[in-house]
Amino acid sequence: MNIIKDFILNIIFFTFLYSSEFTLPKFEKSPEIDGIIEDVWKNSLIFKDFKEFMPKEGEIPPFETKVFIGYDEKNLYVAFKCYDDVKTIRKTLTKRDEIQNDDIVLFFLYTYEKDDAYIFGTNALSVQFDGIKIGTQMEDYSFDTYFEVRSFISDSFFSSEFKIPFSSLRFERKEKNEWRIVFTRVRPREYTGIYSFPSISQNNPFLFDQAIKIIIPEKIEYKEKKNEIIPYLIGSQEGERKEKYENDRGKGNLGFSGKTKLRENLIFDYALNPDFAQIETDIPQIDVNTQTALYYPEKRPVFMEGSGILKTGSNSFYTRMINNPFYILKLTGRISNSDLMELG
Repeated sequence: MNIIKDFILNIIFFTFLYSSEFTLPKFEKSPEIDGIIEDVWKNSLIFKDFKEFMPKEGEIPPFETKVFIGYDEKNLYVAFKCYDDVKTIRKTLTKRDEIQNDDIVLFFLYTYEKDDAYIFGTNALSVQFDGIKIGTQMEDYSFDTYFEVRSFISDSFFSSEFKIPFSSLRFERKEKNEWRIVFTRVRPREYTGIYSFPSISQNNPFLFDQAIKIIIPEKIEYKEKKNEIIPYLIGSQEGERKEKYENDRGKGNLGFSGKTKLRENLIFDYALNPDFAQIETDIPQIDVNTQTALYYPEKRPVFMEGSGILKTGSNSFYTRMINNPFYILKLTGRISNSDLMELG
């Protein structure tokens, strides 16, 4: 009888949770992103009933976690307060996205009624962590976008504050924005415990279905940068000494790449004679006696927008094969939960 009673109570709880709409409060004074959760966060929406997701599903964590969330005209704000024995916190000062073995706080943000989410996270040393969750299985951490985050370690907890500009997100402009979100904390100790709010079931592969709904009760309107452009100019000259020092006439090259935001959910990328010299160097790979082609992550800005559309199990279109284009035109967007990409 107790098992049946618990099952019925769980059904009632989840039915209430997912049918509820959590309206985000708007900050009159925006938080300062320094990792310290000040009094301004008292006006935010607060969640604290985290449950263990893996490996002991449904267990109450040994330390409490609180999450604060709100917004202003330009940004979404999220803060975590993670109580713990701070001497045991694992933290590494490392490159972006490379904090897999640390104490991590992160959240999955769905801006469309579709199982694709933004991922934002950090560790106790403010290392940025972001990516895109694609469907139920794939996560793409080659995706980078602009956001701010700072962490702070106290004597009984560590805290992290996030500032996510709306200009870094893609969404449809509506009178009322209905998004979904899942908050997660990763705590590696004797074993790696993963805690979440709301409670997540391993039996349901669809994280979107289990996410809570958050509402921004007004149209998001603000002045933002609509155009970005990256120009370049390269010149070189060679010479050699014979009877006297002689130089050639020299040679040069110029071009640019850019982005225009037509709407919140429609982006136009373009490039003319691009050089991509600003892209970080690829990690070396062994190419001796390989039976398959080498794969390198895409980091070129003109190809990054909407890259999740091309992420399939078979990698049907590998953009790194386009290695010396004269021009690129790309339109990317999402209309009524349908993805759109035109590449020329």
